[in-house]
Amino acid sequence: MKGLSKAFDDKRIRTGLMLVALLASFSVSGYVLAIITAPTVNMQPDVGPRALGSFTMALNVSNVGDLYIWQAAIVFNQSQMNVVEAISGDFMKAEYPLFVNSTTTANGLLLLCGSLEGSVPGKTGSGNLATIIFEYYVSSPELPLIASQKAGFDTWLEDSTGADISGGQSLLTLTVVG
Repeated sequence: MKGLSKAFDDKRIRTGLMLVALLASFSVSGYVLAIITAPTVNMQPDVGPRALGSFTMALNVSNVGDLYIWQAAIVFNQSQMNVVEAISGDFMKAEYPLFVNSTTTANGLLLLCGSLEGSVPGKTGSGNLATIIFEYYVSSPELPLIASQKAGFDTWLEDSTGADISGGQSLLTLTVVG
C-alpha cells in the first residue's frame, strides 16, 4: 500500500495514469456517441411490391399430331405481375431436364419448353403442356399472352422427325384456370 501511495506522489506516474484514463474515456465516449447517433438500419430485405393476389393459367395444346418437342414464349407486364411457378403439364409428362422454364422479368418474358426423350412417337391429341402461377400487384392486370416471337425466342411445335407442326402456335391456348 505504501508503494502505491508513493507512486501517486510521483508527478510523472500521476501524469501518465491521467493520460491513460483520458484516452480510455475518449475511446468509450466516442463509442457511446457513435451508438447513440447511428442511423437506424432496416434489416428487412427489399421484397419489392406487395402482391394483391395470384392466378393460375394453363398452356394447352389442341388437336395436335405427333408432338415431340415444343417451346412457348409468354409475355407479361412485369410491372403488374411476376411468375411464381411454372409446372409441367400431364400431356407430355415431361420433367426437368425435359421440361424447362426461364423467366426474364426485365423483358416480361417466360420461356417454356418441353420434350419427349428417345426414339418414341410424339403425342397426339389435346392436353395441358404447362401450368403457370402468377402473382399480381395491380387490381386489374393485363393477362399474359403467347407471343410468336419475343426477344429472339419463337413459339413453335415440332414432331418426332424434327419438322415444324403446321399451324403450331394456333394449336396453343393460354387460359385462366384459377
